[in-house]
Amino acid sequence: MARLSGRPLLDTRADAALFVDRGDELGRVDRAAAVEGLNVLVSGPRGIGKTSLLRHQAYGRRITGGELAVLDASALADPAAFLAAAARVVGASEPAGQMSAADLVATLSRLTPVQGAPRLLAVDGVAPAVAHAVFGQLRDELWRAPLTWLVTCADVDEPAFLRPPADAFFDTTVRLAPLSDADMRDLLRRRATVEELSDEAVTGVVGLAAGVPRRAVDLARHLLLAPGEVAGSMSPVEAVRHRLLDREHIVERLGTPARMLLAELETVGGASASDERLLTRLGWTRARAAQVFGELERQGLVEATDEPRASGRPRRVFHSKDWLTA
Repeated sequence: MARLSGRPLLDTRADAALFVDRGDELGRVDRAAAVEGLNVLVSGPRGIGKTSLLRHQAYGRRITGGELAVLDASALADPAAFLAAAARVVGASEPAGQMSAADLVATLSRLTPVQGAPRLLAVDGVAPAVAHAVFGQLRDELWRAPLTWLVTCADVDEPAFLRPPADAFFDTTVRLAPLSDADMRDLLRRRATVEELSDEAVTGVVGLAAGVPRRAVDLARHLLLAPGEVAGSMSPVEAVRHRLLDREHIVERLGTPARMLLAELETVGGASASDERLLTRLGWTRARAAQVFGELERQGLVEATDEPRASGRPRRVFHSKDWLTA
């Protein structure tokens, strides 16, 4: 069952066996970053496997004697916090006390190259606003650091990452396409046996997942946990298909802000209208987030729980509603 977890794959031997080979994309990333020393932006839809690709790349370099530092930047809400974390990950000497973003870039520029070559740093989950401030506004200073950057972004955020002057920082962009049906079947068969998930169920999941690994794993896990679920005379796969179509029709009628917030919520798992990380990623005020959360709740796409705090009113936290079991 652990193999059907929705988490991204890690840079371990066990998880490497679950990785469905993206030979072309891995080769392009490795040639650009590791061989040519070019900064790479890896873009793709949410759930397509960007984090898993980074971790697989890190595992591959480690077992061949190479190095690739990986930074999860999803919780870093400002440029200084991001650069301080980057400095720690690559082993830069960081003076004590608060430092400005410009001072931290200077710290990175004093790094010693590894065997005469730039160090490789993979960054996952950085907020678009933070990315533009670092790779755009601090671009010229950051170029002086002996680092090669490998950065992921959601495809919908790619224009923000490549808005000038940040566009010149990234030498190439590798876009992850949906997996083929054959690769999707391979992915599912690495994670579930025929006894757990029939060939018919795998075919149904592949058709519904549209080449997105996270969606395929979520659907497969649902079918595995609730194999006997039916709706009238429908099979479990048909019942899932109808539920997803119902949800898709509701999402299609949403405005752009509501779709943006729903996508972010599905990525972070849960958030409140006062969540600084969420507000930074969206560029919204608390009032705007509360308004859009209300719209999603009225549409039945999110549900809220009240979390108690040490003082004051409870914090209202919203989660994307599990449409498959609702």
